Amino acid sequence: MCITVLGYNALPIIVDELFKNHYNKGYSDKQKIRGYWTEENLQKEVDKYQTREELKKNNIYVYKVAYTKKLLDKLFNNHINNGYKELKYNL
Repeated sequence: MCITVLGYNALPIIVDELFKNHYNKGYSDKQKIRGYWTEENLQKEVDKYQTREELKKNNIYVYKVAYTKKLLDKLFNNHINNGYKELKYNL
Protein backbone atom coordinates (compact mmCIF):
# COMPACT_ATOMS: atom_id res chain seq x y z
CA MET A 1 0.00 0.00 0.00
CA CYS A 2 1.38 3.37 -0.97
CA ILE A 3 0.24 6.50 0.87
CA THR A 4 0.78 9.85 -0.74
CA VAL A 5 0.81 12.89 1.49
CA LEU A 6 -1.86 15.30 0.29
CA GLY A 7 -2.74 18.73 1.51
CA TYR A 8 -5.10 19.26 4.43
CA ASN A 9 -7.85 20.33 2.01
CA ALA A 10 -7.87 16.85 0.43
CA LEU A 11 -8.83 15.11 3.68
CA PRO A 12 -12.62 15.71 3.49
CA ILE A 13 -12.66 14.41 -0.09
CA ILE A 14 -10.80 11.25 0.93
CA VAL A 15 -13.08 10.67 3.94
CA ASP A 16 -16.20 11.18 1.80
CA GLU A 17 -14.86 8.67 -0.72
CA LEU A 18 -14.12 6.10 2.00
CA PHE A 19 -17.60 6.32 3.53
CA LYS A 20 -19.69 6.82 0.37
CA ASN A 21 -21.17 3.30 0.57
CA HIS A 22 -21.65 3.23 4.34
CA TYR A 23 -24.99 3.74 6.05
CA ASN A 24 -25.69 7.47 6.22
CA LYS A 25 -22.24 8.05 4.66
CA GLY A 26 -20.60 7.41 8.03
CA TYR A 27 -22.45 10.19 9.84
CA SER A 28 -24.40 9.65 13.04
CA ASP A 29 -28.19 9.78 12.86
CA LYS A 30 -28.14 12.20 15.79
CA GLN A 31 -25.75 14.66 14.14
CA LYS A 32 -27.36 17.84 12.83
CA ILE A 33 -26.25 19.15 9.47
CA ARG A 34 -24.37 22.44 9.28
CA GLY A 35 -26.77 25.35 9.32
CA TYR A 36 -29.55 23.41 11.10
CA TRP A 37 -29.57 25.65 14.18
CA THR A 38 -31.43 28.61 12.74
CA GLU A 39 -33.17 31.03 15.09
CA GLU A 40 -36.46 29.18 14.48
CA ASN A 41 -34.99 25.75 15.32
CA LEU A 42 -33.23 27.17 18.36
CA GLN A 43 -36.56 28.62 19.56
CA LYS A 44 -38.25 25.21 19.22
CA GLU A 45 -35.52 23.62 21.33
CA VAL A 46 -35.45 26.43 23.92
CA ASP A 47 -39.22 26.19 24.39
CA LYS A 48 -38.73 22.71 25.85
CA TYR A 49 -37.05 24.23 28.93
CA GLN A 50 -38.23 26.71 31.54
CA THR A 51 -34.88 28.25 32.48
CA ARG A 52 -31.53 28.98 30.90
CA GLU A 53 -29.91 26.76 33.52
CA GLU A 54 -32.16 23.86 32.50
CA LEU A 55 -31.22 24.35 28.84
CA LYS A 56 -27.52 24.51 29.68
CA LYS A 57 -27.73 21.35 31.79
CA ASN A 58 -29.74 19.30 29.28
CA ASN A 59 -28.52 20.60 25.91
CA ILE A 60 -25.19 22.38 26.27
CA TYR A 61 -24.64 22.45 22.51
CA VAL A 62 -27.82 24.46 21.83
CA TYR A 63 -26.97 26.74 24.74
CA LYS A 64 -23.52 27.40 23.27
CA VAL A 65 -24.92 28.06 19.79
CA ALA A 66 -27.52 30.49 21.17
CA TYR A 67 -24.90 32.17 23.36
CA THR A 68 -22.46 32.53 20.48
CA LYS A 69 -25.14 34.01 18.23
CA LYS A 70 -26.16 36.33 21.12
CA LEU A 71 -29.74 35.07 20.96
CA LEU A 72 -30.33 33.90 24.55
CA ASP A 73 -32.22 37.04 25.58
CA LYS A 74 -34.40 36.92 22.47
CA LEU A 75 -35.08 33.17 22.73
CA PHE A 76 -36.09 33.41 26.41
CA ASN A 77 -38.05 36.65 25.96
CA ASN A 78 -41.44 34.95 26.46
CA HIS A 79 -40.35 32.75 29.36
CA ILE A 80 -41.04 33.57 33.01
CA ASN A 81 -38.29 35.90 34.30
CA ASN A 82 -36.75 35.80 30.81
CA GLY A 83 -35.49 32.30 31.55
CA TYR A 84 -33.67 33.19 34.74
CA LYS A 85 -34.25 31.05 37.83
CA GLU A 86 -34.98 34.14 39.91
CA LEU A 87 -36.02 37.61 38.83
CA LYS A 88 -33.07 39.90 38.17
CA TYR A 89 -33.45 43.44 39.34
CA ASN A 90 -31.75 46.41 37.74
CA LEU A 91 -30.74 48.93 40.38
